[in-house]
Amino acid sequence: MSDDSIFAALTADLADESYRPFRALFEQAQTRLQHEHPDGVDPTAIGLRAWEGLRPEEQDAALADLFYVYWSAQQCEAEEQARFEWQISQSLLDTFDESTLQRDLSRQDGTSVRVERARLARVLAELERLQLQVDMLARQAGLPEGGEPRA
Repeated sequence: MSDDSIFAALTADLADESYRPFRALFEQAQTRLQHEHPDGVDPTAIGLRAWEGLRPEEQDAALADLFYVYWSAQQCEAEEQARFEWQISQSLLDTFDESTLQRDLSRQDGTSVRVERARLARVLAELERLQLQVDMLARQAGLPEGGEPRA
């Protein structure tokens, strides 16, 4: 989803007359600055240029909407973080994945080992999920990357 479509979605419920001038100026400033700086533009620079183009009464009307958009973005980030944390807390293993793989891989009779790829993929995905949990807990505890304590 592009920045423009995110902005449009967040401002969809706002009254047209309150944010239309800012939005039009934002789009103009974005087009101009992207042309002037094809390597990338800071969204703050776009917003400031658009804000400066508003008349004082338009700034007053747009300020509440800017706060609303900021609050909406914060809510979206919090919901996305909660969804991510929930997802990494859910096991990806089938009930029999681990025991079946242990049985198949522990053969001592010299026969060729055959492992179901789907089971192995789920176990590897589970290991990756667990690593994400460890990394998240390490960040929360203030440990450096990899979870090792500082010496």
